[in-house]
Amino acid sequence: MGATLWSQDGTMKGPLSTDGLADAGGPGRMRRLAAMGLALAVTGALAVAGDTWAQSPRTRITMVQVIHAFAFAPVYVARHKGYFEAEGIDLDWQLVQGSAVAIAALSGGSAQFAAGASTEVITMATKGLPVLAVAGITASMTMDTVVSKAWAGARKVTPTSPLRERILALRGARMGVASLGGPPDRYARWLMTTVGLSPDGISSIKIGGAPETMTAVKHGTVDGFLLSPPSGPQVEHEGYGVILIPFRDVPEFREFVHQSLHGLKPYIERNPQVTEHVARAIARANNLILEDNTLKIHLESGAIKQGLDTREGPWWTNQYLRNIPSP
Repeated sequence: MGATLWSQDGTMKGPLSTDGLADAGGPGRMRRLAAMGLALAVTGALAVAGDTWAQSPRTRITMVQVIHAFAFAPVYVARHKGYFEAEGIDLDWQLVQGSAVAIAALSGGSAQFAAGASTEVITMATKGLPVLAVAGITASMTMDTVVSKAWAGARKVTPTSPLRERILALRGARMGVASLGGPPDRYARWLMTTVGLSPDGISSIKIGGAPETMTAVKHGTVDGFLLSPPSGPQVEHEGYGVILIPFRDVPEFREFVHQSLHGLKPYIERNPQVTEHVARAIARANNLILEDNTLKIHLESGAIKQGLDTREGPWWTNQYLRNIPSP
């Protein structure tokens, strides 16, 4: 099974081959977040089916992931469905707290790959570290800006207030983060600049992972956070928080390479096949999410009466989408 290719003009989205990028999406907030998959960015076509490698000796690799969130749905699916094993990968998956720990794990050699934010890749590149992103995991920002009900009430803003007013209402807020300088910290500070405020208009306080950060909001230790679902919906459900700025309300966040699979070039260049197998497992999960979600929506809407064969050939192809030039 391949990944999903999207053309440069955005006219074709579907379960296509691994010659390009993948994109997954669909209506419905939670479904859309779970379905967002970007595709492989590894060099060369990955045309061999993953199951072909199942009989080969497995390669032990460690992958660190920066936080629990629906944004990493392809990683969860690939692990649950055994796609890494099918690719001959003995995966040691480890959850760490924030980008700083992930960067340290890659730099120190205790992990070969990280599933984390594009911020990590850019940070490492600007520091001269030989980082290389080899697969995309989400093709859009997925972090909602969440505040306590008390904070929103005191500033008289709601999720329906104009976007500028909602951003201005964050001035002075204490925002919980897993690590200083990580994506939630950076993106919250960037939001301040969009309304003419200093990046220091908010304060970032290191709390920990999503459970710790939600607890901190509940008890008033911090006023809010930027995190991907299910954190925002959960605090709303429990009644002490509100999703003040859904990520899609911010135009720049709608087309944004948020999460990727990355590692260091020396390891990747020495182990190109291992890299392909790891990336292909995630692409296969992207396809499963896309195909199941797309058919589910069409079945439940009444557009079709029964499922379809989603393999390339019967009703879609990417043979006319080769050699797409860069913009």
